[in-house]
Amino acid sequence: MSDRVEKKTALLIGIDQYDSTWIGDLRGCIEDIRLAEAYIKKLVGIPESNIVKLLSPSTANLQDPSTKSLPTLNNVVSAFQKLASDAQENDIIYIHYAGHGTRRPTCFPNLKTDNQDESIVLVRHNDPERRIDYLRDVEIAFLLKEIADKGALVTIVLDCCHSGGAVRAGDVSHRGVDNIPLKASPKREPIRPLSILEESWTRKTTGALRGASVTDHWMTSTRGIEFLAACRADQKALEIRNDDGIVRGLLTGCLNDVLNMNKLPLGQLSCGMVYNLVSRRVTEHKANLHAQDVVFGGQHSRSFFGVDSVSQEAATVVTGVSPLGSGQVQVSLDVGKAHDVVKGDSFAVYPADKVFTNITDYNSSLAIVTVTNVDDFVSAGRIDGSAESVQSGCKAMKLRDILKLFVLSPRTAVVVADGPEVSEQKVQEVKDKIKADGKLIKLTESNTPFFKIRVKSSGDFQVSFRHKDQTAIVTIQSTDILLPYLTHLAIYYNLFNLGRPGYTSGISVKIIGTLPKGIEPPSPQVYGSDSPPLQELGLRELVSGDPLDIPHDDSIGIQVRNTTFKSMYLEVLDLEPSWKVSRIYPWKENASIKLESGQSVNFFITMSMPANVTGSIQLERFDAIVILATTSNQCNFPDMVLPVLNETLGWRTPPLGEPKNGRGGKGVDSGNWFMQRLDVRVVK
Repeated sequence: MSDRVEKKTALLIGIDQYDSTWIGDLRGCIEDIRLAEAYIKKLVGIPESNIVKLLSPSTANLQDPSTKSLPTLNNVVSAFQKLASDAQENDIIYIHYAGHGTRRPTCFPNLKTDNQDESIVLVRHNDPERRIDYLRDVEIAFLLKEIADKGALVTIVLDCCHSGGAVRAGDVSHRGVDNIPLKASPKREPIRPLSILEESWTRKTTGALRGASVTDHWMTSTRGIEFLAACRADQKALEIRNDDGIVRGLLTGCLNDVLNMNKLPLGQLSCGMVYNLVSRRVTEHKANLHAQDVVFGGQHSRSFFGVDSVSQEAATVVTGVSPLGSGQVQVSLDVGKAHDVVKGDSFAVYPADKVFTNITDYNSSLAIVTVTNVDDFVSAGRIDGSAESVQSGCKAMKLRDILKLFVLSPRTAVVVADGPEVSEQKVQEVKDKIKADGKLIKLTESNTPFFKIRVKSSGDFQVSFRHKDQTAIVTIQSTDILLPYLTHLAIYYNLFNLGRPGYTSGISVKIIGTLPKGIEPPSPQVYGSDSPPLQELGLRELVSGDPLDIPHDDSIGIQVRNTTFKSMYLEVLDLEPSWKVSRIYPWKENASIKLESGQSVNFFITMSMPANVTGSIQLERFDAIVILATTSNQCNFPDMVLPVLNETLGWRTPPLGEPKNGRGGKGVDSGNWFMQRLDVRVVK
């Protein structure tokens, strides 16, 4: 093992003066670089000798041939290449850009579906025509990949926007330009041949579940790159005049505050925590009158400016309990804005020794806490009603509306004797067990319960239930596994019914065809109002039916369109006939599928024959594909939600709704999520 200590370096690019006929200058970018240089020296320990600065301050003379270290295209590309050539494994590299961004007609039509390149705007030196230059997203992706491929860890901050519409008025301005004529920049070839750039752009990660695959964001397709961007592509990045009279970029100013005011050692601050804190400060800033949503990409759990991951318990800890009067109790929690907690969030409280084996364990809580106050790293809430068993040290888990309202809803059951030889006492024992411990199973006297439990003289149980006019039968061999099986089935069918009428109007879903075995499905592609041509894919038409029949190992193509006026993120679950539930999009740590208003996406799922469950008569053998669209860029379910039914005992899964590397968001707003379901039967 090498004793080498990782090297820490930085590249800082700031442009206040463009000295261009075509775009306006800025005021706060050099101040941003001053702030960034200060915190990387103080907190990260990057020495002056390892910091490269390419600056164009308001006093710069871009027409003077002797002016040095300007952020020109050649200088910026050379600086990236120097970082790559010097990089070694586990080196820490920080890159900060403050300046204009824009969207330009693409130079890479074979790579882009929207015909746009997101670009940073650079200066030109000693140009009589006062033109500008661009470094395009495909080129930036290549330059970053060259660094990350050496094993270095890159953190990049882009305090600019790509939506255009620059406005210069008062104390607030935007860092973005649009409608720039082609003659404003010289025509040039890409920094590398297209064949080389394509490799950095069109990277795909394939998931192990049913052949699902997703395309990563261009900035994070290579592991080892973490980035913060000031806003989404359709928004504007603000630079504002602060109370001290100094103009700064809103993103950089908030990032500086988070890093300098945070009470945790830097090694305990994860990228996800930094994102959550910065995002909240940007959103809540008094000058932010329009939407500016900070974008994060990369490994949520990695230490900010570090190599290691920051360990964080999945469950929150109750740190204090005190009476409020009027039957209410205040509870303190060890999570806050850094952990994406907002007022109104709900936490279920469990005993301190509670062990979470699968999602069926999350229904047996002691109480529900509603958050009323949130600080950076702690929060407080109240419990209405009994809280006798809640004490310091108890565990707490955040509940999302979708789970609280639907997934953890109880199912009804009746218990009967399967013949005269079964005593009433035995039947009553089963009823008492369900009453005491069956949080998702509610006994009823109705003639139409969901579950009918027959107690057999052998000590076994036969559980039957009807769904979609079919009857399933599951044989359960002991009282110990009766409730785990019933709870598993209750959650499965609650998930099945997520796509029920009333929550489907925000998205349209249709089958576009199938690809035969042997043809690799393309990665998900997002399109505008015009759907892409599909003939070239070799799609076969699928015969309509309920459910739809698809051959084993064929891939089914699904198109989803966002019919709302908001940005939506897709999450796709596969409910198999074996009562197994998996999240197939997004897979693992891959990027989400994001749809702006009116956009659609085509994606493919490779289907396979489902598993058999011993001792059961399963329903008609079809998969239910549940498509969930929310306004939150954060998954609501873990990769594996439920195992095959007869594997439910001993199953270990991450807590529901708290994935290890979740992408920050505000949780699910119950008024802003939509679902639909497709039923697909796999045939030989």
